[in-house]
Formats: sequence, C-alpha cells, structure tokens
Amino acid sequence: MHRVNTKRILPYSQGDLLSLACDVANYPKFLPWVKAVRIWNKLDKSFDAELMIGYKNFRIPFSTHVMIDNENHTIHTQNIEDKKGGFLGFKSPIKSLDCVWSFQEQNNQTQINILINLEFRDMIIGALVGANLDRATQKLIDNFTQEANKRFGENKLLHST
Repeated sequence: MHRVNTKRILPYSQGDLLSLACDVANYPKFLPWVKAVRIWNKLDKSFDAELMIGYKNFRIPFSTHVMIDNENHTIHTQNIEDKKGGFLGFKSPIKSLDCVWSFQEQNNQTQINILINLEFRDMIIGALVGANLDRATQKLIDNFTQEANKRFGENKLLHST
C-alpha cells in the first residue's frame, strides 16, 4: 500500500476550496492527466464518479464513491467496483483507494490536507505508480492551486509543504 500526505495553504475560503475539489466533472479542464469523467448516483452529499487517468500511453480507469461533509469541510473518496464495466469495459487496476481532502481555515487562509492510501492489484503497476505518487500528488495540488487562482483571484500563494 502506498500512502501520501500533502498540505498547502491558500488565501481562499474553506467553502470555495471545498467547492472546487467537489467539481469532479470539470477535472479534465484543469488536471491534465484526467482524460474523462463520468458521474452518477448524484445526491446532495455524495456521488459516484469514474475517472480515466492517463499519462502518455498509460491509462488507469477507476470508480469512486465521493462523500462530502460540508460541516467538517472534508471530502472522503473510496474506490468502488463499477458494475457497468468501466470505461470501454476495462477493469480498474486499483485494488483499494482511500482519499481524504480536508480544509481548515486559519488566519484568513485555508490549509488543504490531502491524504491518499492507494493499493494496486498488479505489483508492477503498483511499483511504477507508487514510485511517482508523491510527484503526482504535488502536481495535483499545483494544478488545483492554479485553478483556485483562476476562479477566486490571483493572490500570492502563502505557503506549501
């Protein structure tokens, strides 16, 4: 199992950043490796989504159940088996995925914390992706930050860890 935890502080409200993270349908517009998204079972505080992640000729489809907790400013995502067979009928190589986004306001800015636990069915794919998971997560938060700046205003990024 691979685990990554990244944090970043941005000069935007919890609500704005939570809303941006929940905007999964638009991920292909600002996360370059998200090639396609399909959303279903959309309710007030949850939905299911399938994403096709791609880098060069490498593609990974996976389906998730997304739970939104507006009161605690968190998003919890877990992989699910897609009974429809996934994009083009491909089964996901992901065995388990548990991802938590949390947003904590402090001093007129918000700390984003992303915790990802990821396990692949195939050890070779797991080793390849696992070796680059920290870099991919940093790229994710960088693209997320750029989209936040675009949507909410070009304020200076205050701190990143």
